[in-house]
Amino acid sequence: MTEQTAPSASDIKPASPAAATGMPAEDEVYECSSDRSTHFMFHHKLFALPDAVFRLTIEKTPALEVRLGENKVTVPTATARSEFALDDKGQADADMLTQVEKGLKFVREIRPGDSIPRELLDGTASWSVDPKHEAIAKARVTIQLVSWMTGEESVIVDIAQLEQIAEDPMTRKRVQEAVDEICKRLEIASSERQTVIDRIDALARELSYIEALREYAGRVMGIATKLNDFSRIYHGDKIFWPEIQRMKSLIRKPMEKIDTYFLQADAQTSEILVALKNFNATVNFIRDIRDEIHGNLMDWDRYLADMDSMNLERLRANEAKLRTLYGFLARTYPESKTWPLFTKSFKGNGTNPVAVLDANEKAAAAAQASGKPKPKVSA
Repeated sequence: MTEQTAPSASDIKPASPAAATGMPAEDEVYECSSDRSTHFMFHHKLFALPDAVFRLTIEKTPALEVRLGENKVTVPTATARSEFALDDKGQADADMLTQVEKGLKFVREIRPGDSIPRELLDGTASWSVDPKHEAIAKARVTIQLVSWMTGEESVIVDIAQLEQIAEDPMTRKRVQEAVDEICKRLEIASSERQTVIDRIDALARELSYIEALREYAGRVMGIATKLNDFSRIYHGDKIFWPEIQRMKSLIRKPMEKIDTYFLQADAQTSEILVALKNFNATVNFIRDIRDEIHGNLMDWDRYLADMDSMNLERLRANEAKLRTLYGFLARTYPESKTWPLFTKSFKGNGTNPVAVLDANEKAAAAAQASGKPKPKVSA
């Protein structure tokens, strides 16, 4: 199947309903049976083309992929808007495209008729967590309640320490005391004590997604560790060792970014009284951080599988997988350099930079002809 560029509106009109593209007839409307408020439903016939699916391109541009005969065609959503005049024919499909563009932050692909991710509907996550992540989050909130009562609020990341403290018989008693004190501080009547308990449980549920992502991020960060291992294995290799050093440099930025997100989430809930007082704002913040972390981690699945399958040996198969990782890092997290303006060094000294270049070129040519070392011409 060959790859082609985006078509124009006239390119996709079949001669008849039985055209090879499989596209509906000119007067046929793509009917939607599901509720457009919960599903990605479209009216324009463009979205009824065979194998229609929305994905992000390598450049992270939202695009529609369709099949026209034997060809696969990629149409950026921005092009679809303008080329097929979606905005001019009512806002229904244009608004749905906006939802698609937002939705691709949470899922890798969207097909017409798919359910809209819950992140866009009510803010909850469209993926699930394991019971162990719920238990860890509950323990973390429990520790924050107890430490708040002692006046020494702290953030405990070590899971073993969390479990040890949470299982202490005295912990439950102190949690109840903390709930009573929070009711007083927030001026909540004792009859409404369950409100505080419900907030604590809800906060733990939201944080369980952070814990699930923390575990997954640990595996992603393990890629950097494995690069260090391969750096030792390939030490002395004049070709591949420098490439590994470049990978180690490129991976540092995304790892630091992910770590920063977790620090922000932990800091937000470290002051438990403030978190419970400003409950809605706290939940929104946690969900925003959750979505940012999830979006940053989605692209790493393939490379985790590659790393898990590699033994620490000098093998062509390992080099191929590492070079695939190299390409991903270079595309997604390129390093930028700030280059000084060429004319800046000549500013104010009255020297023409072009003349200096000409002088350098002439001097270099003369030196080459005479066999003498190339002279330097300064500004």
